[in-house]
Amino acid sequence: MINLSRFPLLFLGYTAACGCGPRRAADTPAAMKAALQQLIPSGTPLDQARRTMEKAGYKVTDETSASFSEEGVVHRGINYLYCDCTERAHLIIERRWQIALIYTGDSVSDILVSMGLTGP
Repeated sequence: MINLSRFPLLFLGYTAACGCGPRRAADTPAAMKAALQQLIPSGTPLDQARRTMEKAGYKVTDETSASFSEEGVVHRGINYLYCDCTERAHLIIERRWQIALIYTGDSVSDILVSMGLTGP
């Protein structure tokens, strides 16, 4: 087994490269939502929003007339870009970000955020 303490810069570079965009400034759903609202304000064209999220490491799919849960509240019958990304939160714990970029026409109108932790 490799002792990563012998290679601290390599380990730091790996953990910094594996992640979900603005998550570096966010560790709660509220903080992520605020960061995303700055990055993708209401009125942002869908194609630009998609590129931004994909560039940040999210897998993006289009959902129509679907549901999304944010903080225990289920939003039904909405059209949104579903953005999903998992990052390492700690040594053995991962943080999964699920973002809904709700759209009307061809632009973003709202953002919903869900986050969960997984591990042993």
